[in-house]
Amino acid sequence: MNSFDWYSPTSIHFGKGKISVLSTKLKELKVKKVLFLYGHGSIKKNGVYDDVMAELKLSGVAFVEKNGVHPNPRYDTVLEAAKICKEEQVDFILAVGGGSVVDCAKAISLATFYEGDFWNDIILANKGHTLPQHIKIGVVLTLSATGSEMNGGAVISNMATREKLALFSPLVNPTFSILDPQYTYSVPKSQISAGVCDAFSHCLEQLFSPEKNALITDGVLLGVMWGLKAIGRTAMDNPNDYDSHANLMWGATMALNGITGVGKTHDWATHQIEHAVSAFYDITHGLGLAIIFPYWMEYVLDITNVDRFFLIGSLFGIIAPPASASDNEKIAVAKKIISAIRDFFVSLDMPTKLSDVGVQASDIDGMVESVVAKSKYNKNFEFTGSLKKLSKLDVKKILELAM
Repeated sequence: MNSFDWYSPTSIHFGKGKISVLSTKLKELKVKKVLFLYGHGSIKKNGVYDDVMAELKLSGVAFVEKNGVHPNPRYDTVLEAAKICKEEQVDFILAVGGGSVVDCAKAISLATFYEGDFWNDIILANKGHTLPQHIKIGVVLTLSATGSEMNGGAVISNMATREKLALFSPLVNPTFSILDPQYTYSVPKSQISAGVCDAFSHCLEQLFSPEKNALITDGVLLGVMWGLKAIGRTAMDNPNDYDSHANLMWGATMALNGITGVGKTHDWATHQIEHAVSAFYDITHGLGLAIIFPYWMEYVLDITNVDRFFLIGSLFGIIAPPASASDNEKIAVAKKIISAIRDFFVSLDMPTKLSDVGVQASDIDGMVESVVAKSKYNKNFEFTGSLKKLSKLDVKKILELAM
């Protein structure tokens, strides 16, 4: 088990009616002016907007609204909102929505005070942690998926350059996040499904580490995965079922709040590959992960890492073979587990091929170059992944399999 440092500055307020803490939190933080950030208006249809407005008025804090955040948040939106923050002297950003709105808020927080080329100097160079100024962030979550409500990561798309890149900084961990499962009742079934797959994939990325001795962390991961698997379909089919939506909301938060990854290296190759695909095609992140992950698992599986796959077998009632089993027998069991994971994603109405969502084989080379470029700036070498380091050719083969 590797050494680690873990700390979360985010206070979580979870449950029915927890929006009532918003005005108190703003007063405690001595906020003067809020940027109220949200997407394309769904919060005006489900009552969340009215709840937030009531709390803002109760707090007595001045605020300015900015809507229009896309599902894959865009760099031009970040720049537009950062300009508003600077002109309006905003000192707090309230992100009301799903992970895309929260990610956008994080980038805005850092971009507001940066005078240079934020994309190339900060995002592309992975230097978000070096900036001296930022705006504090609060979250009212309306979609269970990314876990962005309790971490310092964000993913932003630059439509001009066809890049989708991650931004990391402890500065942008939300100060607080309000999680009321009732706020997810109106989410379309397809988005709930993608959210389950997104959170489950976050667990897979952390489970597939070279280290085999982080037993407690692996146990926590498997517990989150078990919960997501147990309630995913129920949440999709029962829009007003509090328990399934509550477990999904907390499961998605736990899947990427850091505690499920301590003492391990993680992999993240599948995320890098999917980011390249959705940068080209703007598809839903969880959907892309559900397609690509089983192909990645099939590609990297070998006798040196087969034990990692056996851990997941218990979720699907597949028993690990005895130590005396032959290599071929062990690989056969691992392949059954991969098939079970694919079947799980299919049971959530996920497609199995990139071509099913309009991806063209002619774009594979461009997507490969995007993956390798991201690996270089993030990890300082030309490969991606850690369970098995993938070259440019490996990434291309995985994408071809997924077509």
